[in-house]
Amino acid sequence: MADILWSDIVGTAQTIEDGGYVGDLLAIARAHIDDAVIKNRLTREQAGEIYVAMIPAAFQQGIKFGMEEELTEGNTNIALWKAKTAEIEAWATKEKIEADFGVAVTMAPGEITVVNDPANIGNVERAMVVQETSTN
Repeated sequence: MADILWSDIVGTAQTIEDGGYVGDLLAIARAHIDDAVIKNRLTREQAGEIYVAMIPAAFQQGIKFGMEEELTEGNTNIALWKAKTAEIEAWATKEKIEADFGVAVTMAPGEITVVNDPANIGNVERAMVVQETSTN
């Protein structure tokens, strides 16, 4: 999992148009404020006051965006790790059955099927039940 970089939050250049969550939020706010000034809904003085008041909120929201992005990435990595672990455990079970009972086994998602030597199926089924009850 990558770290949250300050440049993700505030960008890398000295202007608000350089990217980063804060710069993006302030650019959007500035566009709306400028539009309101052009339409005579706000004076330049009011627009300046509003813009200055928005800066702390933009920083707060920018940090929140960065943290949520990291959390989402971390949760995705955990889910992938759990899926890979389950796959490894299934292959280990397959190999154990093949070694213990001398049968070939095929695997489909969520199931194991013995494909030869029907005489051993009873033993294989018993072994699978014993394994399931010991892990539960």
